[in-house]
Amino acid sequence: MAPVSLVRVDGLFGRLAFLRAAAELRREPHFTPDLSIDFLHTTSRKNPFFRSAEIEWILAKRAGRVVGRAAAIVDRRSNELHREKVVCFGYFEIADGDREATAALLDAAAAFGRARGMERLRGPVDLSTNYRIGLLVEGFERPPTMMMPWNPPGHAELLDSAGLRKVKDVVAMEVNDQVIQTDRYERLARRALERGGYALRSIDMKRFPEELRIFQRVYNEAWKENWGFVPLDYDELLYVARGLKGVLRPEFCVVAEKQGEVAAFSLVVPDVAIAIREIGGKLLPFGFLRLLRRLKTIDRFRVLTLGVLEGHRSTGLDAAMYMEVTRRGFAAGIRSAEFGWMLEDNEAILKPLRACGATVTKRYRIYEREL
Repeated sequence: MAPVSLVRVDGLFGRLAFLRAAAELRREPHFTPDLSIDFLHTTSRKNPFFRSAEIEWILAKRAGRVVGRAAAIVDRRSNELHREKVVCFGYFEIADGDREATAALLDAAAAFGRARGMERLRGPVDLSTNYRIGLLVEGFERPPTMMMPWNPPGHAELLDSAGLRKVKDVVAMEVNDQVIQTDRYERLARRALERGGYALRSIDMKRFPEELRIFQRVYNEAWKENWGFVPLDYDELLYVARGLKGVLRPEFCVVAEKQGEVAAFSLVVPDVAIAIREIGGKLLPFGFLRLLRRLKTIDRFRVLTLGVLEGHRSTGLDAAMYMEVTRRGFAAGIRSAEFGWMLEDNEAILKPLRACGATVTKRYRIYEREL
C-alpha cells in the first residue's frame, strides 16, 4: 500500500477540493454532502467566527488519491471562555478502515494546535459547538437530518485506535404522528400556558433581523451552563442564518411571551437533507430546480433549538413548546420530527420529550486526547 501524504489547502479552490473529497470518499445512500454554496459561505473568512479562530484544511492522499480529510480549528474565544487549550478537528471523513490516514490527519491537527500552545485535541467539531458536531455511534440505519453528521460504523474504531476517548455524547430524539402522546400531553400543555399566562406566536419573517436578536438572547442565556457552550455573536448568527431564511417555515418556529416579554424560542427547519441527498449536493445544472420542487413535499422537520429562559423553567412551558411545535407540524403534513442535538445527561430536556412519545434514535460522540 502506498504511503499517506498530507496536503494543506486554502483559498476558494482549496476549499472546493476539500469539499469534493467527501463525495470521493462516501458512496453510502445515507451520506449527505454539504451544498457547495453553504459550505463556502460558512467557511469563508467573511464568517465572523474567524475573527477569533484559525483553521487549517488538510487532505490525506495515497498515490494521488484522496483517502481522508480533516480541518484543524483553534477557537480562541471558546478556549478563553472555558479556560482550556483545545484544538478541534472537524469536517472529518476517512476511507473505511484506514488507520494510517486517520492517525496522520489527527497528528497533523494536533501539531497545528501544539504550535499554538494547545494541550488537547477534541472532535469531531466543525468550527464550534454552534455548528455540526460529533461522530455517529448509534443510529446508522437512519439518514441524518439537516446539519447533522452521518458516518459508517467503523469510524469509531478508527478514532479509538488513534488514542482518542469519549469526552461527551449528544443525542437526537424523534417522534412521529403514530406514537406521539397527544391527549394527556395537550391538556398538560394548555394548563401550563394558562397557569403561567403565556402566549404563543410564530416568528415574523418581515422582522427577521429583530427575531434573530430575540433568538440570540434566548440561546445565549438558556444554554450558557451547558457543556461546550459557545455564545453566539449577533453578526455571526446573522451571517449563518442567511442560509436558513430561505427554508424556514415561520409557522413552525414558535415564540412564547409573557406580558410582552420573551420566555422561550424554538427554531425549526424542514429536513432539507432529504432533498440534498436526492440531488447529490449539486445545485447545477438542474439541482436547484429539483431542490425547490422537493421542498414543497418534505414531511419531516428538525427542531434545531428550543430554549426556555431562566425564571420560566419548571413551569411546564418547555413541554408546551414541544407540543405546540409538533402539533403545528403534524397539522401541516409533517409526519416525523427530530429534536437534536441534546446532551446525553440533560434530563431537563430529555424528560419532557420522552413524555410526549419521543425516543433516542441517534447518538453522537465527541472524542478527546492529550497532546
